[in-house]
Amino acid sequence: MKNPIDSKPSACKVLVIDDEPGLRQMLQFSLKKRGYEISCAANGAEALALAAEHPFDVAICDIMMPGQNGIEVLTIFKERYPATEIIVATGYATLETAIEAMKNGAFDYITKPYRLSHLCALMDKAMEHRRLIAKVDHLEEVNRLKTEFVSTMNHELRTPLTSMTGYVELLLRGAYGKLPERAREILNRIETNAGTLLGLINNILDLSKLSAERMVLSPETFALDDLMKEVVEALESLAKSKKLQVRCRAPKGLTVYADRTKLRQVMFNLMGNAVKFTLSGHVAMSAQKGGDSTDVELRIEDTGIGIAAKDIPLLFQEFKQLDSSDTRAFKGTGLGLAISKKLITLMNGTIRVESVPNKGSTFIVNVPIAGHPVARSQSNDDLPGQALRADVTVRHVLVIDDDPQVCAAFSEALSQDGYDVQSLSSGALAIERLKQVRPDILILDLIMPKVTGFDVLKAMDRDAGMESATIFVMSDKELTREESDYLEKRVAWVLQKRPTDLNGLMRDVKKKLGTLRRGS
Repeated sequence: MKNPIDSKPSACKVLVIDDEPGLRQMLQFSLKKRGYEISCAANGAEALALAAEHPFDVAICDIMMPGQNGIEVLTIFKERYPATEIIVATGYATLETAIEAMKNGAFDYITKPYRLSHLCALMDKAMEHRRLIAKVDHLEEVNRLKTEFVSTMNHELRTPLTSMTGYVELLLRGAYGKLPERAREILNRIETNAGTLLGLINNILDLSKLSAERMVLSPETFALDDLMKEVVEALESLAKSKKLQVRCRAPKGLTVYADRTKLRQVMFNLMGNAVKFTLSGHVAMSAQKGGDSTDVELRIEDTGIGIAAKDIPLLFQEFKQLDSSDTRAFKGTGLGLAISKKLITLMNGTIRVESVPNKGSTFIVNVPIAGHPVARSQSNDDLPGQALRADVTVRHVLVIDDDPQVCAAFSEALSQDGYDVQSLSSGALAIERLKQVRPDILILDLIMPKVTGFDVLKAMDRDAGMESATIFVMSDKELTREESDYLEKRVAWVLQKRPTDLNGLMRDVKKKLGTLRRGS
């Protein structure tokens, strides 16, 4: 993409709009000698006709003209050609009129009679303003393209890694036979490193969504103690390997209103950092009602290396490492805290830190207390026609995903649990197959080329004979409000392709399948 700032500057194209022939002639002669390209118009109609033929950088418009006055011409001009900077010239008009013109989009004003040097200085300032606006527009366009690129690469980067970790897990579980101990060690390393890479990718994707204001939250009311224990258990083995004590004080019955997945991400980031930066002692997480009883205060405390007071303002900056040297002891991308702060802010909460070097740090997170209605229910009671009857045995599963590796991973995992699994790699094939078969469970990827998962659902809406008992849909992009509303009425579960790996998604599906088989 061409950068307008790097291009070779050309002569400033100026349009003079004035009903005085002598002034037009003088400006055309004098400004042309100074290197400007000059065109002249005696009134607004002529000016607009010239502007329709070719663009102008700057227009000098007299306020007092017969017919359309300068304010009217200015207003129309800025609507049609907003990039043109307009300098209004006032002689008999009042200063208030000139200020009104600036409120309507004029760059500046000049009073008649004026010096030519003064006019040229104003035009140079107007051109500099145009260059700055062009630079901002260019940077915004570059940022938009980067955001689109990251979003597009979401599927391309995640899918191979998630399918790879899915197969690694199957190998480790003995799905293809017993493994030699050395092979098991190598596969464990592959799984660990793939998980690390997925985490990095997802941090960048999350930051991209947050920066572009595309992050969509799904707030709900839930018990905080279960989530706290889940996070602590996930990090317990790492803490034990460093001989750290892990404490968790989670009061029963304390609920919050937040996006559970995003709050877990924040808690995992903070607890993970606490373990990482603590060499001895303990890490602890506790929760209690806030001082005004309208929020919950969550505290993550450690006895780690601490943070100097001068560095605390830098903590939540993107890509910022307090120690940026190649030999730093603690690795990372510098995204975790920046993402955590943005997520907590989105959930109408706050996050702050108290720290003493060489003694430890305490991160304090405040999130709203429960008391709001759940934004979206995933219960079968709210989804008429989608829940299976208690006497139905769930066996036949149809998986539809454009990535054959994802289909194969699902087939392997669900077949081991006794399900009859078939898979298709396109929405078009799915529409044809659903005219012939009636699966008990349909697992449908929403993001597919040409015929999407939404197209499949709409085809099923049109043909009652294609209706399936229970539908799972999965997506690795944030859904619009319109899409979410449609899916809430149409399907049983909406599953996000896990930021961690495909195994988490399969575990979710298995858990829900087990619930359906029990008829609950």
